[in-house]
Amino acid sequence: MSAVRKGILALLLLAMLVGLCLYCVAAQDHNIAQTGSHTYEAFRFSPAPNGDSAQTPTLEKWVWNEAKEDGAGWDRFAAYGIGETVPFQVIASVPENYTQYTAYSFTITDELSEGFTFVKDSVRICINEASGADITEYFEISERDGILTVHCPDIHGVSCLAPKQRVVICYQALLDRDAVLGGSGNPGYIYMDYSTDPRWNGRAKTPMSRVFSNEIAVFSFQLDIQKVDVGTQLPVTGAEFVLMNEAEEYLSVSVDGRAAGWFANQKPESTLTIDDQGRVSVIGLRPGSYYLKEIKAPKGYHALEEPIRLQLSAEYKENDRGLQEVSRLTVHVDGEEAVASNSPKMDRVEVRVENTYSTILPPTGGIGTTIYYIIGIAILFTVALFYATKRSIRDQ
Repeated sequence: MSAVRKGILALLLLAMLVGLCLYCVAAQDHNIAQTGSHTYEAFRFSPAPNGDSAQTPTLEKWVWNEAKEDGAGWDRFAAYGIGETVPFQVIASVPENYTQYTAYSFTITDELSEGFTFVKDSVRICINEASGADITEYFEISERDGILTVHCPDIHGVSCLAPKQRVVICYQALLDRDAVLGGSGNPGYIYMDYSTDPRWNGRAKTPMSRVFSNEIAVFSFQLDIQKVDVGTQLPVTGAEFVLMNEAEEYLSVSVDGRAAGWFANQKPESTLTIDDQGRVSVIGLRPGSYYLKEIKAPKGYHALEEPIRLQLSAEYKENDRGLQEVSRLTVHVDGEEAVASNSPKMDRVEVRVENTYSTILPPTGGIGTTIYYIIGIAILFTVALFYATKRSIRDQ
């Protein structure tokens, strides 16, 4: 073989070797990019990986549940009323080997579902627990279009943080008028993008990987009130009610019946007016004890003398994805047997309020009945005076 041919063959082999190396590098970059660019839907139900804690961070999301069986605390699900503030907690583990990185960056993102509105300036970041050392100042926090982002440019800059410790992020969101009722509730899930290249110096774009948290859910429900005649069970119109809680606060509602907050004093917005179909709905209540008070009876009917005590209760079960959903929704009226929801989504339950028809006295009391009392007393007094006078004349 001539020297020329040997040289050409060597060049071809070298070119093939270089091409193979470039292909491997490109494939590696592609894999790294793919790890951090999968759509959220593909991972939303995947728990944080149980990999090597020294290499991979873990991520958890919790919601404050005031109705836990063992007392109020952080849980995977909870129930709130529309207009109420919902506390959340995110716990991110710090990889044990981050000290081996030249720079280590991570970003935690919460894409709030449509039923939530982020409460501005509510984010607080601490070490290990909510009452731990406050490290909020070391993070870049932003919220736009319902997406909350917590970014740490370089964990080495958080001097009080050490390997094996946890970053705890506490924040709040308002359960708003777009909240889903019943069913699987209003979901919440987060993800974390973190550095994967120990040689990254913090200047160029770093290769990132992504880890996802568990999913939580927040539930809310609807109470339908049906006003009927005690005898015929037909709908009755024209009644007005107010709804109070255990703290004797009055619920205000928007024009479309959605809950709009609890207040110490009764307001015009507190009035629940029965419509032409004999119904009124309160949208966005949490399970609990309530009092339904009739403040105006239908024309020709007696008003209820005492408020009706309502106990709204919800039961949950785990579905095939390991998430909570409503299995039973009931309301107890004055301690009587529970009335169960017949809605497929378990999002609403109905209570029937009966009124007694009045044939003698005005239905709402007040000056109407007072006049009747005065007239009755006057008649009795006149009759008594007549008989007294008649007896006096006979005795004479």
